[in-house]
Amino acid sequence: MNRAERLMLIGALAMIAGGYYKINELAAIGVILFLLSIIWHLLSRPKKHLVATTKRKRRRIPKHVQHEVWQRDQACCVECGSKENLEFDHIIPLSKGGSDTVRNLQLLCEKCNRKKHAKI
Repeated sequence: MNRAERLMLIGALAMIAGGYYKINELAAIGVILFLLSIIWHLLSRPKKHLVATTKRKRRRIPKHVQHEVWQRDQACCVECGSKENLEFDHIIPLSKGGSDTVRNLQLLCEKCNRKKHAKI
């Protein structure tokens, strides 16, 4: 905040308070200015941090888990046996409490995975 803005703010505060501040009340003005600067700073931030978002970043399945599932399922879809467009699928979806463990993952081709969607 520059000097002109501070002076305007002091004048506005004086009008709000119903009178003019005396020189010995500068400490009170300093506290008020400090609090107003904090409020101004919080209100001038981008609003994205104030809005709850439902979009979450997808965490990666650990490489050692991917490797174990790949070996166990012999690099093919467990539904149709295809070896094309393979994807790691959660047997119990993350949205329903599933985890990124070997026991909860399987290999599915893209077509079989889309058919399954979020069903258990």
